[in-house]
Amino acid sequence: MIGKVVIFGRDAAAWLSANALQTALGSTGLTVEVVELPSLLQAQDIYPALPALEAFHGQMRIDEHALLKAIGGSYSLGQSFVDFGPVPFFHAYGSHGVAIDRLPFFQHFIRARQKGLTVALEDFSLTAAGAKIGRFIVPDSTTLSFARADYGYHLPAVAYVDYLRGMAIRAGIKVTTVRGIEVERDDEGGIAALVAGGQRMTGDLFIDASGAEARLMRELGAGFDTWRGWFRGDRVLVAASPAFASVPPHARIEALDHGWQGLYAAQDRTRLLQFYDSRLMSDDAALQVAARTSGLKLGDAVVSELNPGRRVQAWSHNCVAIGEAACVFDPIDSPGLHAIQNGLVHLLALFPRDASNRAERIEYNHLMQQGFERTRDFQIVHSLLCAHAGSYWRAPEAALPDTLAHKLETFRARGIVPKYDGEAFPLDSWEAVLTGYGLVPESHDPLAEATSDVELMAHLKRMLGYIREQVQSMNAHDAYLELFCRQG
Repeated sequence: MIGKVVIFGRDAAAWLSANALQTALGSTGLTVEVVELPSLLQAQDIYPALPALEAFHGQMRIDEHALLKAIGGSYSLGQSFVDFGPVPFFHAYGSHGVAIDRLPFFQHFIRARQKGLTVALEDFSLTAAGAKIGRFIVPDSTTLSFARADYGYHLPAVAYVDYLRGMAIRAGIKVTTVRGIEVERDDEGGIAALVAGGQRMTGDLFIDASGAEARLMRELGAGFDTWRGWFRGDRVLVAASPAFASVPPHARIEALDHGWQGLYAAQDRTRLLQFYDSRLMSDDAALQVAARTSGLKLGDAVVSELNPGRRVQAWSHNCVAIGEAACVFDPIDSPGLHAIQNGLVHLLALFPRDASNRAERIEYNHLMQQGFERTRDFQIVHSLLCAHAGSYWRAPEAALPDTLAHKLETFRARGIVPKYDGEAFPLDSWEAVLTGYGLVPESHDPLAEATSDVELMAHLKRMLGYIREQVQSMNAHDAYLELFCRQG
């Protein structure tokens, strides 16, 4: 039987792993121990989170309002993209329109555009409409009867990790703080123990949560596949400025000559993240550009390396890599916490009974590869279709993955996005981003013709009217934070 899991690492990957395992398997007698490395986080770091994190928090019995109040976090209804497409567009965390005559809305939208409709797709999103005027949508029976309205978060990273660490300690999880370790191998090539300061920490299963360093996976010889041919960036600048007077419920992403810049507002501060190619711009120049383009008074700027790619195996021998130890993403679509969550969900579903974990390991690696590559495909779209004239946005050097090429070809032909296993982003996200980049499908489902032009336009008019009414009745994001989540 697997009696003990040793988590080696730091920050969100380590503490989400500890709490998820303790919550799910602690009652079975499983012992969880964290061998903690010094944090790499700075006060200016932030974790933007996708909507799926809400349910994951719920499984760990984290109260959403209490969390945001404790750490000064805020909600996010999506991302506003500037200078990426022909016009600015919004990637909403929610759906667009409602089915008409049992046919998906997007097929009718394509037909309406061909008939001369000039209203943007995002205007049929309750989530986008609310976000753009600072309103916050609490999904309820009324909104769900019309559309899916989701939300993510902007989580100040240091405070979030402290919150998770406190949870783990209160749950009785043992913590050993180290600055480095030696890895003791077993006869089968796996990990027998971690050794530090005269202590020998043994376990049946190990989790590598050491970030891009991937200390344990490197020890086990797990190779790394770089994605630099699709993503030119290799440097991340993070900085912070005072909080906005009004906290917008979305991120703002802007294309720049040398990369891109994101603004992520929270209650305590506003964070800036800039991802760029060091071959095009020095770190000092990047900071100057960040201050000029954002118009903010920036402080505490820090630059670090970031090289997108994935481990060939996320589970090697008796060690599972979680988070950046398994895969490093371009941060543009906020996939970091989602990748941690996805790894833990699959690990819990395949948690081995004993050391004979070959079948579970093979399936886990298959599932994680699918998930990593589907997220990669979604992100390549930015590199491929961005209309910005900057040299950073030249077409990717590597050939398109077959999966993405097929998606784009099918979308251009019929407005359909084929779905593969392991998708991190729903169909609505693909439609929002591809449409935002100006891709216009050549045709639509013939069944859309069963709805007359007059009926179609009447349906669309009613949808827009409903969205206007609902948005006006919503709380402002600031008011919602004040009611339930205001820090201090």
